[in-house]
Amino acid sequence: MKRTRLTDTLAVSLALLGSFNALSAIAGGIAILATDGLGMPISMLSGSPFTSFLWPAVILIAVVGGTQVTAVVLVVARRAEALAASAVAGFGMVIWIFVETGIIRGLSWLQIVYFATGVLQLALVIVLSGALSWLPSCRWARRCLVVDRREGADEETRRRPATVGETPFRSGVFPCAPTEEASR
Repeated sequence: MKRTRLTDTLAVSLALLGSFNALSAIAGGIAILATDGLGMPISMLSGSPFTSFLWPAVILIAVVGGTQVTAVVLVVARRAEALAASAVAGFGMVIWIFVETGIIRGLSWLQIVYFATGVLQLALVIVLSGALSWLPSCRWARRCLVVDRREGADEETRRRPATVGETPFRSGVFPCAPTEEASR
């Protein structure tokens, strides 16, 4: 399998995983709102800042579901910001599960599944970002301007388009804004 075909497969996997997480978060939030907690007793929220399941459902829909939808749209559009958005969405899922298990003081198999999807999302972001030189990376995720903060960098090279293979992990430069070419 060629590297480009493998990166395409990984990017599609990232989009499918984000879609699954988005649909699950949005549907779960709506179900919690519609059923006033999916049959869970309100006592599960004791000791938390919540007095009902309203705000947890809103957070699940807007924050967890919203970041996942944003990430999927950017990955499908092959935008330079896609990996950053996917990382935020993956961390959002992991944080949601940590907080949820802390509040309800319990663990179910579904929480393990969604924790794993968040971790898998983060792993795909690491692979596609080019952080590991022996794994393929996405060209479209690197088409952005970079700010070179290394000592001795002159003004001409401080803010310039990223070169192929240049990532923050390898070169000490940091993505700043998408180039016009990246939006094509």
